[in-house]
Amino acid sequence: MLIQIQILYLIILAILIIIFSNTLTLPLCLINKGSTGGELAKNILFHIIPSLYQKGLKSPIYMTGTFTSTNRIDIVTSNHISTFDFFILISLIRQYDDRNVYCVFKKGIILLPAVGLMYSSTNDIIMNRKLDDDQENIINTIKKIKTGIIIIMPEGTRYTPEKHKLSHEFSITNNLQKFDNLLYPKMKGLWVIYNALKEDNKMGHIIDITILLEKLRHKNGYASTMLSTNIGNTMGHINTYQIPSNMDDYNLFKSWFLQIWTKKDNILTKMFTKDDINIYKTLKPTFKSSDYILFIFIIFIFMYFTFHTKGMFIVYSVILSYIITMYKGFFMKK
Repeated sequence: MLIQIQILYLIILAILIIIFSNTLTLPLCLINKGSTGGELAKNILFHIIPSLYQKGLKSPIYMTGTFTSTNRIDIVTSNHISTFDFFILISLIRQYDDRNVYCVFKKGIILLPAVGLMYSSTNDIIMNRKLDDDQENIINTIKKIKTGIIIIMPEGTRYTPEKHKLSHEFSITNNLQKFDNLLYPKMKGLWVIYNALKEDNKMGHIIDITILLEKLRHKNGYASTMLSTNIGNTMGHINTYQIPSNMDDYNLFKSWFLQIWTKKDNILTKMFTKDDINIYKTLKPTFKSSDYILFIFIIFIFMYFTFHTKGMFIVYSVILSYIITMYKGFFMKK
């Protein structure tokens, strides 16, 4: 029964993404070369993600810590433990900040129907996973962003016991620090983003979020596992850091950030043992009335065109959105 409920909520989310992408992002993309359509669709969906996550996965979110944003661009860093980490981070961020949220994605995401159009129509950072090839793209994308939040997961991949073992072996071989609950972070991408923001005088704080799935300690958090297992509560611990002014050298930055990662590792140990469980509070989803009205209006427009075209609106809009996405992906520099 649990897996049926979880799949139902995922289907609902997939349908909503298709509706918003084809009804909102697509027409605005055709009349406006900017990122208005994608950002608007994203922000509305972001407000319903906390409810979909908590109800769909039967996993209440509990949070603690300090989230201090600026009027510049803040970077949110996090450990990467599951397929649905993005939902957890958005749920936590939206409790404190309504600004645009930008993510670092691999280029393959723009090949996905509906999702691809939405994210190729925003100022999210699309990467090839080859930093040398991506630096110019990162710098150019950041120049388009005035304020907001950039999410990056320095581990670069989801935690699994096998990857944790490989991370330990890598640390031993290269005489690096080992972590009990984390993978060794890849910091060059974060360093490039930090430098680009600093050069444009846009760098705010680094807000580090430590996330935990109560019943998946040191286990893989792939979708198949989360859809068939009781994952327990979701926990989030937030810390805000102001970057020292002397971070002009990568090795200095690396040393400083590893202190954050060490603290995160210790926080996870406490979260696992529930030593400080009383400091956490329940996350309560918020949904603005303006978003609610727009949400209903877009669904109404989608249904109106779908029924009046006997379903052909869906067919044509999906085909057109996919053509636009392919064009952006292969012929345009993000």
